[in-house]
Amino acid sequence: MFVMTRHSNHQRVPVQRGGVNRVARGFTMVEVLVSMLILAIGLLGLAGLQASGLRYSGNSALRTQALLLSQDISERMRANPTGVSASNYEVTTLPTSYTTDCGAATCTPAALATYDLVKWKNTIDSRLPAGASATIDVAPDSPSAGITTVVITLTWDDRTTEGGGGANQSLISTLQL
Repeated sequence: MFVMTRHSNHQRVPVQRGGVNRVARGFTMVEVLVSMLILAIGLLGLAGLQASGLRYSGNSALRTQALLLSQDISERMRANPTGVSASNYEVTTLPTSYTTDCGAATCTPAALATYDLVKWKNTIDSRLPAGASATIDVAPDSPSAGITTVVITLTWDDRTTEGGGGANQSLISTLQL
């Protein structure tokens, strides 16, 4: 039996099998199977990367929403410094209703704080996963100078979102008013 080899001048050498001369060309079945196996492993790796990308993208979108929500309440608090200094914004559980619609009527600083917190809670409920919570801690640093430190904490369960892979996620914003 002859085996086909290439010489340095790139000529094909005939292979003899069963008494018949043939020119060897093409791929063997083993080569095809090995290349398909390598391709399949590569495609599985790409699928894993795509899944990770979706998970991190969803988490990033929720963090962005939480940051925007934190900025929203901090701007509302800046607009009501009397309510902040009276600790009307300090809550561990957000209120669900208000007595005066401050969007249509003039309100006291306390009523405006309640109105702001209810509106903020409704926005949280629409932008973060179900069960998201928020707390606001107000601590006067220097009452005579009118400086107050506010810590806003938003917490949500990342497992409830599409592609979410983590547990509870939190965003903590600290600002001075």
